[in-house]
Amino acid sequence: MTGRRLALITPIRDEKDQLEHMRRTVLAQEMRPDLWAIVVGKSSDGSLEAATELFSDLDWVHVVPQTSYAPGHGHMNFARGVNDGLAFIIKEEDGRPFQYISKVDATVDLDKDYFLKLAQALDVDKDLVIVCGEEVFESDGGKAVPTQPSGDIIIGFNDNRLYRRDFLVSVGGYPVSISPDTVLLVRSHKMGKGQKVLTTTGYRETRLGFNKEGAWKGYFQWGRGMYRLDYHPLLMFSVAVYFGLRFAPHYQGLALPLGYLKGFIDREERINDPEVRHYFRKERLTQVARSWFGGR
Repeated sequence: MTGRRLALITPIRDEKDQLEHMRRTVLAQEMRPDLWAIVVGKSSDGSLEAATELFSDLDWVHVVPQTSYAPGHGHMNFARGVNDGLAFIIKEEDGRPFQYISKVDATVDLDKDYFLKLAQALDVDKDLVIVCGEEVFESDGGKAVPTQPSGDIIIGFNDNRLYRRDFLVSVGGYPVSISPDTVLLVRSHKMGKGQKVLTTTGYRETRLGFNKEGAWKGYFQWGRGMYRLDYHPLLMFSVAVYFGLRFAPHYQGLALPLGYLKGFIDREERINDPEVRHYFRKERLTQVARSWFGGR
């Protein structure tokens, strides 16, 4: 595709120790971004100052302090940070829109062809609006990836993605909600748009565990998020079993229903999006059952 332009957003907070790695993995890409917005949230480790110094020699990299905050779940302020990056990118377009916008975490080790393969997939399939590579896990001394059941739009889909710019702008950027990446998948699906996990490129998570707090707390928070998205309990249990059986230590899968129960006990506020709630309460349960048991 002639004239393909790519912008990258990486939100960080208290991730000063990841900056050198971030730089190496992006600069090693066969297709480098035309613009990279590193959005730094409220940090206590000097991430803003360190990032500003480290990237001062690259005029296409911009360190952007996050300015939009509000009380609420961490996912919501994360989404606000991504949107600060998106607003900066749009301001910098100067009449030449970026066709593709990527959001990539600070803690990943990307295959060198990651951006190139994702962009090529969007080049050839105009119905696609979201695409990602495979996340590779270390499991029992070997490598594994989550198997994506046929036709499934959630399992196997990670949040280090390339978006078609016009789609992301048309939905108002990242939804300020619990699990914004998942909500975007549902919205694109309901709009009749395509999303795809490429098996030809991937990345590894450099941070041990599910997230900063570790795997158990990560699954626990995921369960709370499922409650707030209005997952049907049977759907939640099916996901817990899937990941609990697939990845060691297998007991970690128990944290997911415990997090869901915590959300129920605390009567946490559910997402204010009837279409998304209906999808997880009814449509997805049927979709997963059909895909897992060979139906159509």
